[in-house]
Amino acid sequence: EQEILNFRSEIRPPAKLRSEVELLRKENKKYRQMILGMQNEVYGARLAAKYLDKELAGRIQQIQLLGRDMRGAEHDRLWNQLEAEIHLHRHKTVIRACRGRRGSQKHLPSPPHHDYRSLRKQKGVGQMRSVKLVRNSHEGLGISITGGKEHGVPILISEIHPNQPAERCGNLFVGDAILSVNGIDLRTAKHNEAVHILSEQEGELNLKVVYVAPDQDSDDDGDVMIETQGGFVFNLYEPFTDREREMASSSTLEQTTSSCSSSASHRSDNNNLAAESSTVRER
Repeated sequence: EQEILNFRSEIRPPAKLRSEVELLRKENKKYRQMILGMQNEVYGARLAAKYLDKELAGRIQQIQLLGRDMRGAEHDRLWNQLEAEIHLHRHKTVIRACRGRRGSQKHLPSPPHHDYRSLRKQKGVGQMRSVKLVRNSHEGLGISITGGKEHGVPILISEIHPNQPAERCGNLFVGDAILSVNGIDLRTAKHNEAVHILSEQEGELNLKVVYVAPDQDSDDDGDVMIETQGGFVFNLYEPFTDREREMASSSTLEQTTSSCSSSASHRSDNNNLAAESSTVRER
């Protein structure tokens, strides 16, 4: 028993400390490689974005040259169609940013039958819905919004807060575009104007909303694996999953070791008691 106590007080703490220091050094090296890999990935993405911006500008110039002989309604139709496509894809990109990846913890529901496959023929644009929301005087609407005329996208619900009117009504979803509230048109409203109008509404609110389903993308479900210069491979969107597993196994191991030590101590105590009882009986 004394040896076990000495082990606990003298030998075990320094050994545990050395083990933790060594583990932290290995993790530090691993995380440095991960950060360098992410930096390379971000740098490549920025270069790709700049290239695509220049290519888009070149394509627009080509369209301008091709359409320079167009006049009247045909010219207006071409440009309206081009602007509509640009705004729609910008709209979908913002929605994807708000909703996050499907594989993430923030898995958010969408309106029934409003997935991309169901709305493919409509380019992802759903039907306009009427939503009734009741707000008490002491609470807000329970939503966060983004977008606005100055950003080239409609007023979008970016977050729905728990235990608030928006969640209680059950018919609003992250990604819904708010077209109007109580008859007030928000299609051309700037962000601050929309915030002011929505915050002024009290009691029963009648909202007109529409949901646009984002396009399917390989980043939504698939794992994006990055390989560092040292040959270490990790998932871009879940880089710390391995660390969590290691922490869990380390905690389990430590609990097992403590349990074993405790069991050994109890057995030693029982043996000592048995020996004392035997001595007493002999006397």
